[in-house]
Amino acid sequence: MINSRKFAQSSAPGPKRVLPGMVVKPGPPGLGPFDSVRPLQARLGNQAMGRLLQSGILMRKIGIGHAADSMAPSVQRELRRRPPGREQEPPALSPEQIQDAIVYNNGRYSETHTRIIQDIVGTPQTGRFDENTIHAIVEWQADFRMTDMDGMVGMRTLRTIVLEMMRGGYSRGRIVWMIVDGHNMPTTGLASLTYDPALAGSNASTSGPIPGDSTVVIGPDAFAQGYEGLVHTIRHELEHVQQRRSGMANQNLREFLAEGIEIMSVGMHWEGLAGFMDDAGRCLQFWDRLSTAEQQANWGRFTEIRTRVQQRFDRARAADQTTHQAVIDDFNARNRP
Repeated sequence: MINSRKFAQSSAPGPKRVLPGMVVKPGPPGLGPFDSVRPLQARLGNQAMGRLLQSGILMRKIGIGHAADSMAPSVQRELRRRPPGREQEPPALSPEQIQDAIVYNNGRYSETHTRIIQDIVGTPQTGRFDENTIHAIVEWQADFRMTDMDGMVGMRTLRTIVLEMMRGGYSRGRIVWMIVDGHNMPTTGLASLTYDPALAGSNASTSGPIPGDSTVVIGPDAFAQGYEGLVHTIRHELEHVQQRRSGMANQNLREFLAEGIEIMSVGMHWEGLAGFMDDAGRCLQFWDRLSTAEQQANWGRFTEIRTRVQQRFDRARAADQTTHQAVIDDFNARNRP
């Protein structure tokens, strides 16, 4: 994780977040409510229109069904990011697939974060995932051209949700916790996790007794890295929480292992190559500071990390390989202690 990458943020308002085509204008006097959506049906097709009608969202939009007025604000939220637009229509989920998505999402996201997701995808903010919300997530996934249009807010869908939060006025502390929930990061031993705009000189800090519970603070530099760098920073610090709770006193060992978590990127998107190689260089620095006994005990982990670095290097462009050749050479120069 490095601090040179910035988010490109736009102050221009995005489109209204209704489901695709759901801004329905009243028809001429004398037309029934469904007549006003016939042009939409022609554009989306019968299958997509059927899903919108089945979900009840479009029915509320044109004033049919219950609670139309009370639900309107959550359906009318404006997006700050403009989705690229769908390349294909999403599949019609089976009842079993819908239930699987409900179970997955409810098991991962708190009530507060569920309401945020519902706010963003344009469904009533009930705090629990339901069939309507799953349909809306599938439509969202189609808008962002995802291959996994399954209604589950997994890593790829979460990324688009968090980027919308960043532009939509949500607090950075709430964004941090949404990432923790969405990536199912470990929180055992965590006393508190907060955002501090005054934290300077580092992406984040972790403090507390060893052994014991730890306090984690995330700073502006973590956000300046971009989404992937932010996720890696949070996961790095939460690894320190686990280490400190277990009584691991050696800071060099803690940092070597935490950098290794970032390099392996299990359950996370890759960072950009520059950030990845920056992590790899620091990981090697902390490795060199370990005693011979500590290196012997952690040699297996070192080889796993080295293999992953080599794999990422091999997939890089020739120009990037030239830039980062020294890191690979340094890793390959290390022999079993």
